[in-house]
Amino acid sequence: HGVRQVLVFHGVGISSFELESGRELWDFPLVNMPKVNSAQPVKFDDTSLLIGTGYGVGSVRMELTTGDDRWHVDEVWKTNRLKLKFNDVVLIDQFLYGLDDGVLTCIESSTGKTKWKARGFGYGQLLAFEHTLLVVTEEGDVVLVSAVPARFHELARFHALDGTTWNHPVVAQGKLLVRNGSMAACYDVAP
Repeated sequence: HGVRQVLVFHGVGISSFELESGRELWDFPLVNMPKVNSAQPVKFDDTSLLIGTGYGVGSVRMELTTGDDRWHVDEVWKTNRLKLKFNDVVLIDQFLYGLDDGVLTCIESSTGKTKWKARGFGYGQLLAFEHTLLVVTEEGDVVLVSAVPARFHELARFHALDGTTWNHPVVAQGKLLVRNGSMAACYDVAP
C-alpha cells in the first residue's frame, strides 16, 4: 500500500508500525499459552501474509486493506493443521511447507487446505531451493524432500549431528552448515 512498515510478531499477535514515525498502523491478535510467537511471518504479496504459532493454535492468512484513513486486517483462513512453535515455513508456487508440531506439512496457501503430511521430522528447521526442501530434523538428520503438493516424496537422508537440533541450517558457497547446542558440521554440497 505504499507505506513502509515494520512488523513485530510478539507474544499476543502481530503489529505494524510506520517506519518513519513509529506510529502503530494495525495489529492482529494471535495468542497461545505461554504467549510465545517466534516463527517468521510469510509475505504473500503487498496485501497478505501468514502468521503461525504453536501450542495448539495454528496459522492464519490475513489480508490488509486501507480505507477511511484506517487499516483493516481480515482473516482469510485459519488452520490448526500448521502449528509453528519456532519453526519457519516456506512458500513455493503458492504452497506452504512447514513443521506442524513436528510433522512436515504441505498447505495450499489460497485455501489453507492440507495437501499432505509426513512424520519423522520433530521440531527441526527447513530451507527451500526451487522445488526441493532441505529439512534438518530434531534428531540431526538432513533430509531432502521434493516440494510438490501432489504427494510427499523423500529424495535423500543422512545423519549429520548427534543430539537435539533446533538450529537453522545455512547453505553458502556450496557448503551446508548445521549445528546444535553441542556440535557443528560442514558438508560439501556443491554439484
